[in-house]
Amino acid sequence: MQNHQPPDHTNPLVRKIPLAIKLFGLLGAVGLLAAGFMAWRLSLQFDRGFDEYLHSMELRRLDDLSTAISDYYAEHRTWEHLDPPSWRRLQHQVNPNVKALEAAGVRVPLPEGPVGGPVVGQAGAPGPLASGRPDGPRKGGGLDPLNFGARCFLLNAQGRSVIGRPPPPAEELRRLGHPQWIKREIQFDGTVVGVLGLMPVRMSPATQGNAKTQPSAHEGDFLRTQHQLVINTVLWMGVGIVLLSAALAWWLARRVKNIQQVALQVAAGNFQARCQAQGHDELSELGRSIDLMASSLAANARAQQRWFGQIAHELRTPLSVLRGEIEAMQDGVRALSQTALNSLAQEVMHLTRLTEDMQLLSNSELGNLRVECQEADIVPVLQQAVERWQERFNAAGLQLIGENTQSLPMTCHFDTTRMRQILDNLLSNSLRYTDAPGVCELGLSQANSHDARVHISIADSAPGVDENDLSNLFQAMYQGHHKRQVKEGSGLGLAVCKALVQAQGGSITASQASQGGLKITVQLS
Repeated sequence: MQNHQPPDHTNPLVRKIPLAIKLFGLLGAVGLLAAGFMAWRLSLQFDRGFDEYLHSMELRRLDDLSTAISDYYAEHRTWEHLDPPSWRRLQHQVNPNVKALEAAGVRVPLPEGPVGGPVVGQAGAPGPLASGRPDGPRKGGGLDPLNFGARCFLLNAQGRSVIGRPPPPAEELRRLGHPQWIKREIQFDGTVVGVLGLMPVRMSPATQGNAKTQPSAHEGDFLRTQHQLVINTVLWMGVGIVLLSAALAWWLARRVKNIQQVALQVAAGNFQARCQAQGHDELSELGRSIDLMASSLAANARAQQRWFGQIAHELRTPLSVLRGEIEAMQDGVRALSQTALNSLAQEVMHLTRLTEDMQLLSNSELGNLRVECQEADIVPVLQQAVERWQERFNAAGLQLIGENTQSLPMTCHFDTTRMRQILDNLLSNSLRYTDAPGVCELGLSQANSHDARVHISIADSAPGVDENDLSNLFQAMYQGHHKRQVKEGSGLGLAVCKALVQAQGGSITASQASQGGLKITVQLS
């Protein structure tokens, strides 16, 4: 029967791309996308932050100018004497650049020229189609780069212009998408005597909404410098990401390749290959798992070789006896008698038990060992086992004691037939290996009233088993350095017991008995 594998629809070009290239492309793409997104966010945040900074600086300067104008009105009690030189002088006093220079000892002369500049909607003003700016061209520079003075104006209490160019109507500003002007009331003795207004500086598209404006020369230079700085930073970051992605992809691909090579060697039968993984990440855990698998396969291979050798030995002995006796009968050396037939029958029975045990262990390994468990009282099963084996123990000079086997019923989950087989194997081992005179105790106990598990123990007298051999007693054909001499038997008895106990959901352990021999404990729930 042929095994048909599903067709591989993967693109051949994709299959030929090495893992390192795939990892490099993936990590590099993710890194570059992250860097690009970060650059976009930085640029956007910077534009917004820059506009907010300009707005806050102008509000502070407007508040200072409002204070200066309030002091002027308190001194003159009228706006009639507020001429262009006085207006420029007041603005000159609140200019932060002028304050900084004068604080450094530099005398700054008053600016000259017309007060204010064209404002959108007024006659002579180059509108948005002509200049591309709703507030007209900015001619500020030097000490007033944002042209703060040209955008300021003063209205009296009735809303008529005192000085500076007044703003256009609110409807015109909304139509052009320009921000509304900012105002500060000028009060004297609790009465509003005027309104100081300011047309806002251009805002960036990120914060302005639908205003279609262009930055001033100073603003544009500053923004371009900052944007170029962000671009350069992101470019260098991208180069670093590419190099780091290449190094990381090469490192990961090398580790995966090493694990792949070890796995291929193990698959080819080299169970000594090891990944020798270091670290605590998933690849290191995978490497250690493969090393553990290789160690288990190596141990299984050694056990298999030992198994074959011991099975061959176990089969060779009865077969040699059968062959010798049959040849002796054929040659007339030995007569065909009932005694000879009984001897042949014993050897055949030994071979039968050996093959049956091997079949049982094989089914257990395949998960095909059938058991029929049910809730029942375990005490009668133990009592029957003591009765079956009592005479044979007495004949061998040994004492078989059933401890607590006459107690109250103890219910647990087990297969009656398989349990009898387990007890027969364990008692047979004790009978075979215990020196006479000796004793074997079959015990039954329960942990406590809150623990429903039942413990069945078989403990015998000397000779015992070395501590190092206890954990290996349940391996098939195991021959350690224990003190018990190997006698007749298949060498599979304890392995069969373990398979049967585990099939019933229980556990079996070996320990040194207080009587000086071996203690086997079976736990059932």
